[in-house]
Amino acid sequence: MDGGAEIIGEIIGGAIEGAAYGTDDKKGCGCLIAIVVMIILGFVIYFAYFNDKPVVVPHKTCGKIIYKLENDSILLDVRGKKKIYHVSHDLFINKKENDSICIMK
Repeated sequence: MDGGAEIIGEIIGGAIEGAAYGTDDKKGCGCLIAIVVMIILGFVIYFAYFNDKPVVVPHKTCGKIIYKLENDSILLDVRGKKKIYHVSHDLFINKKENDSICIMK
């Protein structure tokens, strides 16, 4: 591990020395440019790979079935507000009045 730190120290030291003193030896300036390019490339790869895309959370409505209507519809009480929802036929058959239900949109 010490060898890696020593190599990085030599590269950075050479880059700073070459850029600061403006000697004819252009190795230091090239190393500085290479380090900057690698850092920028690292940031680009990091943000491209670890970019958290927004997760779409489905809207969920939970409530109590007040009344079953015709055509697979139910009257649902959600926190004191009553609204009619159309549900699948299987769900309509299996649920009874006063059952609780959660509907994903």
